[in-house]
Amino acid sequence: MKISELVSCGANVQLVVNALELKEFFEELKIISEPKEEKKEKYLRVEEVIEMLHVDRSTLWRWNREEYLKTLKIGGKVRYRLSEVEQLMK
Repeated sequence: MKISELVSCGANVQLVVNALELKEFFEELKIISEPKEEKKEKYLRVEEVIEMLHVDRSTLWRWNREEYLKTLKIGGKVRYRLSEVEQLMK
């Protein structure tokens, strides 16, 4: 009989598990219940990227032109993806 069947029938049942099985169950539960990393991207202003990479504004302009570090226009403002800036820092 499956555990789901035991739960759904409302039977008063005792289950016996050993320590290893309990540990495995706990580890599985921990993995399932961990919050998933959201893929929300953070966007940086030009000034923030200049400070992080220690480069000049003209360097960022050239990198964008050469498609080395592309810019995004969000609401008419220039932004950089944090993930791409971090990749350059590696």
